[in-house]
Amino acid sequence: DLRGGVRRPVLRLVTLGALLTWLLTALAAHLIFDEPVRLSLLLGAVLVVSGPTVVGPLLRLARPADPDATILRWEGILIDPLGATLGLFCLNAFFIDELALDAVWGEFVAVALAGAALGLAAAGILVVALRRFAIPDDLEVAVAIMLVVAAYVAAETVRPEAGLFATTAMGLALANQRWVPVEQLRAFGEPVVALLIGSLFIVLAAGVEAEPLVDHLAGGLMLAAVLVLIVRPLAVALATARSPLSLPQRAFLACMAPRGVVAASTAALYALRLEDIGQASEVLVPVTFVVIIALAVVYGVGSIPAARRLGVARPSPRGALVLSGRPWAVDLANELCRNGVPTVLVARGRRDLAGRDDLPFAVHTGLIRELPDSGLLDDVRAAVVASRDDETDLMALSVLVEALGRRNVWLLPSKPRGDGTSDPARPVAVESWIQRPFGPGVTHDLLEQAVVAGASVRTVDADDMPPDALVLARIRADGSWSVSGSGTASAGDRVIVVDGGVSPASVPGEH
Repeated sequence: DLRGGVRRPVLRLVTLGALLTWLLTALAAHLIFDEPVRLSLLLGAVLVVSGPTVVGPLLRLARPADPDATILRWEGILIDPLGATLGLFCLNAFFIDELALDAVWGEFVAVALAGAALGLAAAGILVVALRRFAIPDDLEVAVAIMLVVAAYVAAETVRPEAGLFATTAMGLALANQRWVPVEQLRAFGEPVVALLIGSLFIVLAAGVEAEPLVDHLAGGLMLAAVLVLIVRPLAVALATARSPLSLPQRAFLACMAPRGVVAASTAALYALRLEDIGQASEVLVPVTFVVIIALAVVYGVGSIPAARRLGVARPSPRGALVLSGRPWAVDLANELCRNGVPTVLVARGRRDLAGRDDLPFAVHTGLIRELPDSGLLDDVRAAVVASRDDETDLMALSVLVEALGRRNVWLLPSKPRGDGTSDPARPVAVESWIQRPFGPGVTHDLLEQAVVAGASVRTVDADDMPPDALVLARIRADGSWSVSGSGTASAGDRVIVVDGGVSPASVPGEH
């Protein structure tokens, strides 16, 4: 990911940018709340962190193009352990041990190295075990979680706050190695992370009293305004100086810096430690929560219009994917492209289509599971699965439903519903929940019969549609399209049809 001029802005954001954010936030907190400098420095360190759990959802909503999306994602990943460790050392240096600056820096490096080393060691153990088939397939996720926890605990035992470095390093190592697959870990981890983060926020918020939150609401909002309007733009300007990024790209980076669960959890932890040493703070936790909520609202509401106004947002996907190598599917892809719909044809076995540069549509003849990483789905809104091979269809459904959502995937059946027969090779459960494309009663058999009978795929005006034509897609006047059989045509709509051959009325079953 960190290629093409992306690495330098990321590294500067998590080093120079983080340092500037810490100092400016501490200065603003000192001026607003009139607290001791050491407490303001601790609060500034807590509010340095952003985090992938808050940046990721906002990136999915705002849809910024690269390099902004990659820079923000990696800043969130790397800033968590750095910010949390900075907060710990502020606590130790200014409240407990009163360490000198050079001692703090040496301890910081030791924590980072210890955590990274233990994380890499845990990743190596897992890769070797998976490579040697020492772990049963159904226990891969459980063993991986065991090693993550073990690496975290071991790192925290060696140096406090080294655990985040360990888990981050372990994740980076596993994601970038090519010796064993880790798709199961990703599929398991995403929903569990969402559940744990939500639960953790509830637990942390339950410990915050309403009265101090209200008392510090005005000051917290002022601090949030400083972070949005002054601190973040200056940090981005410093981090992107002399970089190839355009002015709109830099401006959008300055429009995205939410705070998340790491800031909340570290604030709660440090508040408990300050209380234990008799230096309790009434500002640290409530101000942190006010800032988190305020920034979530500001960036959550403003990220989408900012990306669009600055011109860095990727356009909403509107393309089609057709998974079939049948002649009618190739003709359908041609007609969709003729009507302005970017189309991808997935045609396993059609080597005659691979590598051709005279086709208006993109062609993928490789493995279906490679589609998400191929970039071909970036502009795809919906897909029609029509391979007529059950294993291929099931694999395509598992990949495309996850990538596009269930409402945007259609499966062409072999037989119409209610014809009194069933295909024992095709799972009935799939037939019951997946949508069917095209018009009522349109099946593989019907399309094959129409092709044999000499039918052609063409585009006609909705008002001039032949009475016996099979409807494959509707192109609306505004450029949107659908392969759903439902809906009525409006003035100016066009219809892609199979004209001639067999009509649905001539086939028993669903009409």
